[in-house]
Amino acid sequence: MKTINKQQLKKLHTLLSNAGMMEDKPSMILQYSNGRTKSSRELLQHEAEKLINALAIDDVCTKMKKKCIAICFALGWFRDGNNEEWKINYAKLDGFLKLRGIVKKPFASLNCKEVRLVLGQLEGVQKNSRNAEERRRIEQDFSQMMDELGIKRPEESKFQKGGGLKAV
Repeated sequence: MKTINKQQLKKLHTLLSNAGMMEDKPSMILQYSNGRTKSSRELLQHEAEKLINALAIDDVCTKMKKKCIAICFALGWFRDGNNEEWKINYAKLDGFLKLRGIVKKPFASLNCKEVRLVLGQLEGVQKNSRNAEERRRIEQDFSQMMDELGIKRPEESKFQKGGGLKAV
């Protein structure tokens, strides 16, 4: 039976680190190797795969990336579709990050700390978007109510060239 490969070892350590579970690593490895070893380098490939899959479900970084994608859908930046559509979606997000992102890197290459920063930025964009939509909706409702009541809005005053106010 083959022992863990370099790719699996790197993935395992990344997942453990992201979850803040490096201290628990020996006991987890002991559990997944059925008491055979405490060392990640001595795990068998199928044991490593089971542990990686278990950790990936709860991976904090993956959850934050999924939340970023959900926000992009909510903002109307992403559309569901085939593989080609997803390439376009990620190109849009990468373009946003390059132009306005707090981290100027492609989304796929962000580390966990950078994903956290981008998530915060996207949450801010979403909040501002909601606030702007809410302001527009309230303004429309107010205008409709004023029209229904037959109330005309007073015209705004403008400054005259001479320094005084002039009603328009």
